[in-house]
Amino acid sequence: MHEKSSELLKRIRGRLHATARRMTLADFLFGCVLTTGAIAGLWLVATLIEAGWRLDVAPRTVLFRIVGLASLGLLAWFLIRPLLKIAGLLRDRGPEAIAREIGRRMPRIGDRLVNLLDLSEGRHSDTPQPLLDQAVHMLGTDVESIPFETVADFSRAKRTIRFAAVPVLLLLSLLAAAPGTFMGASARLLAPGMHFDRPAPFQFYVTPGSVEIARGSTLAIEIRTEGEEQPAALEISINRESEDHIERIRLSEDSSGVFRHELANIRRSLRYRVAAAPVTSAWYRVSVTDYPLVRSLQVTLRPPAYSGLPVRRLDPNVGDVAGLPGTLVELDITLGGSGITNAGIAFDDGVYMPLESDGQRAVGKFTVSRKGSYRILLENTRGARNRAPIEYAIDAEEDAAPSILLVRPEADDLLDETLQRTLEGSISDDFGFHDLTLFYRLAESRFAEPSETFEQITLPAPDPRMPDQQIVYDWHIGATTSLDPVPGDVIEYFVRVRDNDAWAGYKAAQTPARLLRMPSLAERYESLREDQEDVESRLQDILDQATQLDERFDELRDEVRRKQNADWEDQRQIEQIEQQQQHMEEQVNDLAEQVESMNRTAEQNNLLSEETLSLYREMQQVIEEIDSPELRQALQQLQESIANMDLAQVQEAIERFEFSETQYRQRLERTLDLFKNLRAQQSLEEAARRAEELARQQARMQEETTELLQQQETENRTENPDISPDFPPETPTGTSEDDQTPEEISDQERLAQRQESSWEEMEQLEELMEEAQERIKEMQRGPARDMQQLNRSVREQDMQQQLMENADQLRSDQLNKAQSGQQRMQQWFRQLRNDLVNMQQSMQGAQRQINTTGLRRALGDVLTLSHEQESLRKNLLERASDQSSLREDARLQDALSAGLATVIDSLRSLEKNIPQLSREVQRLSGQALLDMERATSAMTERAGREAGSYQTASMMHLNELALLLAGVLDQLMNQQGSGGGSSMQQVIRQMQQMAQQQQQLNQQIQQFLNDLQGNRLGANMEQRLRQMRAQQQAIREQLSQVRRNPEARGRLLGDLDKIAEDMEETLRELQARQVAPQMIERQQRILQRLLDAQRSMQERGRERRRESREGRNILREGPTDAPRDEIGEKLHRDLIRALESGYAPDFEERIRRYFEVLQRQQQEQE
Repeated sequence: MHEKSSELLKRIRGRLHATARRMTLADFLFGCVLTTGAIAGLWLVATLIEAGWRLDVAPRTVLFRIVGLASLGLLAWFLIRPLLKIAGLLRDRGPEAIAREIGRRMPRIGDRLVNLLDLSEGRHSDTPQPLLDQAVHMLGTDVESIPFETVADFSRAKRTIRFAAVPVLLLLSLLAAAPGTFMGASARLLAPGMHFDRPAPFQFYVTPGSVEIARGSTLAIEIRTEGEEQPAALEISINRESEDHIERIRLSEDSSGVFRHELANIRRSLRYRVAAAPVTSAWYRVSVTDYPLVRSLQVTLRPPAYSGLPVRRLDPNVGDVAGLPGTLVELDITLGGSGITNAGIAFDDGVYMPLESDGQRAVGKFTVSRKGSYRILLENTRGARNRAPIEYAIDAEEDAAPSILLVRPEADDLLDETLQRTLEGSISDDFGFHDLTLFYRLAESRFAEPSETFEQITLPAPDPRMPDQQIVYDWHIGATTSLDPVPGDVIEYFVRVRDNDAWAGYKAAQTPARLLRMPSLAERYESLREDQEDVESRLQDILDQATQLDERFDELRDEVRRKQNADWEDQRQIEQIEQQQQHMEEQVNDLAEQVESMNRTAEQNNLLSEETLSLYREMQQVIEEIDSPELRQALQQLQESIANMDLAQVQEAIERFEFSETQYRQRLERTLDLFKNLRAQQSLEEAARRAEELARQQARMQEETTELLQQQETENRTENPDISPDFPPETPTGTSEDDQTPEEISDQERLAQRQESSWEEMEQLEELMEEAQERIKEMQRGPARDMQQLNRSVREQDMQQQLMENADQLRSDQLNKAQSGQQRMQQWFRQLRNDLVNMQQSMQGAQRQINTTGLRRALGDVLTLSHEQESLRKNLLERASDQSSLREDARLQDALSAGLATVIDSLRSLEKNIPQLSREVQRLSGQALLDMERATSAMTERAGREAGSYQTASMMHLNELALLLAGVLDQLMNQQGSGGGSSMQQVIRQMQQMAQQQQQLNQQIQQFLNDLQGNRLGANMEQRLRQMRAQQQAIREQLSQVRRNPEARGRLLGDLDKIAEDMEETLRELQARQVAPQMIERQQRILQRLLDAQRSMQERGRERRRESREGRNILREGPTDAPRDEIGEKLHRDLIRALESGYAPDFEERIRRYFEVLQRQQQEQE
């Protein structure tokens, strides 16, 4: 046969052999699945039969053999036979059989594979060999391409799994559902020749069973039953050692289904068992022995010394200990039992500590260091140990770490030029403290190298035993540290506290790191500006509220006049108006406190000159004077009159409220105008200070730039010694950074960054100057044009561009050019500062001259009005019987009222620029005008006597106003500039006014008593009492203002308190309409004390002025409205008239001095 045909036949025979093995393997897998399912089914049936009928030995043996033989047959035929064929131990089907099976299962092959085998084995006709080879080759080629190996059918095993799994799953389900039943039946089937009894209906579970106990102990026996049936009772049998008698005790189960019995005081060994038909337990033995035991235990706790806690003795037999780590635990144990040789403590971590023992008593100690437990172990000579020793707990109480809270300063606070900050906070711990430490470092700086490490200051030691303490420490940074902070520096700090836990180690707590920033001048001014903006906004808001209040009252007034009566709705509106007024007063008080705080901050940071700061202090007093007790009294009177349904009183109260409310609103407007003018002046001062600060910065930078130049020259001479020092090389304009040291690059970059910061400050300065220009425009006589020209020159100079160019020059190592530019900019900034200072001084001087001239003119007008009023009053008295002249007098009186109204308008204009003009100016001028108008009304009604009294009151108020204006004029002319001196002068003036007003009130009370004795009282008695009460209340309000002055309160506290008490008594009597001669004595006492207090203040004031006043030549310009001779004569007449008005000697001396001042000024001008 051809070689190719042989190879083809060989491959086909190999594939047939592999196909035969695959078919045998498929048969084996099918046999495994089938045998498993069959055996599982047989065993399931067998176990069910055994479990259901519990077969005897013979039938169980037959059943077991049937199952066994069937299982062996299945295993032999379906498993062993295929395995033997695979192993070659049993002959498998031949190639022809396999070929026929393949042909049968695969029609594509049919008989070709069988024919091929026949041809290959010679079963053929005498066909020539070439034709035979060609036939073999053709058949082989056709068959070789067909995968006849797939004829092995593995799907039979897969199909059989579904049927075989059923008995397997049933068998497993039985095992899971009744494992005892299944396992019992299986065990009996596997032992077919063994006899098995039927199980008892229940079982006993006896506790403790066999046990060894100490002599004299009690044994508690518990019996539980489990089974299909439960016995209703059972019997326990007890047999004691060396006795034949068996004691039987019948037991019944308790509510929980347990049988219980106790054997007390067991002295001998015994045995016991339990029985309940048909079940009897085995005998359990109870052995009695002598064990060592703990009869009593006493524990003493000694806390660590640092805690300060007392020694504590626990209750007897209490072994659980709780204490701080380091607590010493002392044990004192009384032992029981004989022959005890060893005693010790076993801890839960395995550590054993022996105790000192004498057989009857054991002692020892240990230290609490952690949470855990311990047991007391005893052992006697026979080796017996105490049974079930009690486990006592050890609780190591935590010594908590301390805590610290810092309340002040804020987390990010500003540091003023005093370099002081008060640290306030609290520390707490459960037992005490060891130390308190302040840590600090320089965190940021524009001129120095920040520090990476903290330095420390030991603060005053806290009380080591007090658990909760407050800490207050005045940190003087300049005195206690090496730091010298400059604007821009940031100090980081925190405070640490450590407790006094010396046993485990001091535990610490610290505050979060906080910052103290030394603000730049620009930042400090920015903070001040924010406060000023807030004050101005709040002032405007209060003024708007006052306007709304006026509108509401106008509506109420019109409504009352229209209805000619008042009802509860009007009363409710008045209450609402009063509430709104009270709210406004509270806002004014808060505003005064805010201005005081703002002034204090400005003074601490040295942001304002002494003169500007003095003006702001006077501004604060102006705000405090906004409060209007007259307005409150008018509201109260209006409420009372409405409640009494007195239309005349209602109209009078409305007029009083309108008058007081107008003055209140005018004071608010004046305060706002004053504040705006002060801000305009202060903005120039601030701009000058900022320009000066920029000049200083440029000077410092110039010095540092010079040092860098000198350093470069030194390095160049070191590297090139041939270069003459007289001709240093020119600094290159483009040196690369590679040729410079890191230190030089760092220094130059630092200087450049500082110059950029100066650029930002210059930008802020320009904005400030623009703002100042806008504020000056709002002033009537401000140098707006000069400020505009100065701003234009600053913009033309473009200093910001020069600063940026200088920073670029520093970075590019053009140090010579940078130094020259810094010098030029320094000179320019100084010139700008001088221009601003000159402008501010010029504006202040011009305003001061305008104020002095206007005040002098107003004083002259007041004196003239007073003189004219005196003349008109004399004419009225001389022609009292001539009723026809009253009409002409009324016309003249009306003309004087118009003249006084003009003066009041002038004073209102002056008040916007003179904070020294107190609210008394407004009150006195308004009261004088009101008296004039009342005098005119009285003349019109032909009430000459009443008109004369009003004229006298008007003249009195004009004289007081002249006295007050003269004092302010004297103050403006002298300009001491001392806030304390100015305050004291104002106090003296207030004391003078109160004394004068008290004297006049005393005269009115005396006149009232005279009229009362002469029965000359009319219908206006109630009105006169109200007027006197109102006057006394007004004097008392002034006294309250004086008492709020710190210096006056320190010097005259006792006198002022006594005066206030007497005034309060007078007010109560006037309110109760109890006017008696004793009141005159009290009123004279009030007047005398006021005069004594005034005299005391004057004497100290003179001493103060002698210490502080400096002589200066002041040029003044007098008024040009009248010839000088007429002015001199007029002053002389005014002096005589004022002295004739009947003042106390001290007041007369004061009046003379003021008029002498005016006359001396007039003579100097001549």
